[in-house]
Amino acid sequence: MKRLLYALVCLLGITLAAHTARAQQCSECVPADAAITFLGIDYTFVNFGGTLDQPEDKVIHTYIPAWNELFVTESSKYNIGKMYGLSRLSYDVDFFKGSNKKVSDINGVYKDLPRNTLIAHINKISFKGVTTPYAMFLIAGDYNKPALKAVHYLVIYNVSSGKIEVLEEFTTKPQGFGFRNYWAGSFYAVFKEKKRAAGWFK
Repeated sequence: MKRLLYALVCLLGITLAAHTARAQQCSECVPADAAITFLGIDYTFVNFGGTLDQPEDKVIHTYIPAWNELFVTESSKYNIGKMYGLSRLSYDVDFFKGSNKKVSDINGVYKDLPRNTLIAHINKISFKGVTTPYAMFLIAGDYNKPALKAVHYLVIYNVSSGKIEVLEEFTTKPQGFGFRNYWAGSFYAVFKEKKRAAGWFK
């Protein structure tokens, strides 16, 4: 009897801990059936840390647009709605097209992105053209080939309230043949981490 009672107490403790962790991760979770627009990848802070093996101009004007276009041209693979269980996800992968063209010095020294810097950047973005209640996008950070890693920050923004609902850092391993596919593998891996996303939606 004591063992059974002990087991029940442990089970209750685990359940409460999981619920608390979920609440800490997302105070007001996004409804899974809410209309969300995926805006692509913001490359404002991307940095190859001196390891770039392609002309910088080509990366900015060819590869960055190509990475964003993958969500449309290879929609069966990059199906975020399916991977995250979102029934009303749409795409506007040209959203950052203008700002991405203006990035520079993408092959400098690696540096951390403080959370407050990211928050300030997100709050300066104009979401006037977004017609859904929520927007989702990635912010690219360090693309570190020697370390076999890429850093992205996934953002879910409440367009209606102007609130950042989710700001989550992902460090993934790039993989694939050729420059485009190699780094595309890193952000594809972000959306494969379904367990982390489970706490953002209800």
